[in-house]
Amino acid sequence: TNQASAPQAFKNDVVLSYNGTTANSSATKTYTLEMLNKSVATGYNIGDHTVKWQLVVNRNMLPMTGSSVTDTLQAGMAFLIDADHPLTIAAEDSSKTTASHSLTSEGTISGVNALINDTVLTGANGSSSFTLAFPTTSSSEFTITYWTKVTDDRLIDTDAAFWTGTNKQHIFTNTVKLVTGKSPVSTTSTGTAKNPVISKTHDYNASNPYEIINWTAVVNPAQMALTNGLVTDTLNGNLELVDGSVKLASTDIDAAGQPTGNET
Repeated sequence: TNQASAPQAFKNDVVLSYNGTTANSSATKTYTLEMLNKSVATGYNIGDHTVKWQLVVNRNMLPMTGSSVTDTLQAGMAFLIDADHPLTIAAEDSSKTTASHSLTSEGTISGVNALINDTVLTGANGSSSFTLAFPTTSSSEFTITYWTKVTDDRLIDTDAAFWTGTNKQHIFTNTVKLVTGKSPVSTTSTGTAKNPVISKTHDYNASNPYEIINWTAVVNPAQMALTNGLVTDTLNGNLELVDGSVKLASTDIDAAGQPTGNET
């Protein structure tokens, strides 16, 4: 098959002959051949601009020769690999033997286990793609996890056609291709990045005798370097600013881009 995942139904018929007559029955079993699957392992983290991905290769443990996977990233997203964001490869064969190893830069795995020895990673930190070449012959299932990062120049880009909606988000579509001794197969997966440069919320209690509305503006949750940043809040004509109420504080941001309350 040249598909990343392909179901095939197998139907078997049985006939019983007895006393000059017959009885028939049949059963169908659907078998799914899955050579390649890509998914998001950890969603976008606004604080450090990262997405963690997972690849599963050769789930059915078929023999592969000269096989490799290449992941090509959409413009604005880059391969991230370092001590804190390793590429990890885990292998399992039909006898349930397992092996795993983490790479913190491009190179060749050696001296670990025959299931993954001679696996070669090509693709430096910051690249727009990487290739992982597996041992020359293999029937193992491989699970690979790795990281990508939205580039700084894309984050500070205010292109409304790219960052859309209230949350200023973009869906990145990345394509991965598996080359084996047969026809190559490919699949895609998407990850949504959000880049809300500024957001504003309010807190109002109708029973408050002073009719105070507390407003909160979260600025730059992606923690980008802003040049000559200026926040201007234009009040409704029916509102007036409470003297001394404006407070500026830096705060920690969680993965979703929300303040944690740890203000300084």
